[in-house]
Amino acid sequence: VDLKLLDLSQAASASAAASAASLVARGVLAHDVAAYNRVLDECSRQGEWERALAVLDELCLQGDLVPDAESYLACIRACHMAAANTTSREGSDPSNMAVTERALALLDEMRR
Repeated sequence: VDLKLLDLSQAASASAAASAASLVARGVLAHDVAAYNRVLDECSRQGEWERALAVLDELCLQGDLVPDAESYLACIRACHMAAANTTSREGSDPSNMAVTERALALLDEMRR
């Protein structure tokens, strides 16, 4: 997979204009699970859990691609990073529970 043309930080950024699916359509991102996983991994590193979930949803909508364990784990890590960052800055935050619940739902979905 050649991702030299893709700035993963930009693609994973919540403010990125293009979705992963549109990057695939333009030929910037390869049409395979590994390429999506790289974007998901970058979202995870940045704690961009909402963006990671959006990319996972895009991957799930691809008729010929199926998310793998790495796809789900990157999203779970992104949720964990977001919850940890919020907790360390603000103490206990009720929104952390929603992020944690979403991560647990992803784990359950991954098991199916």
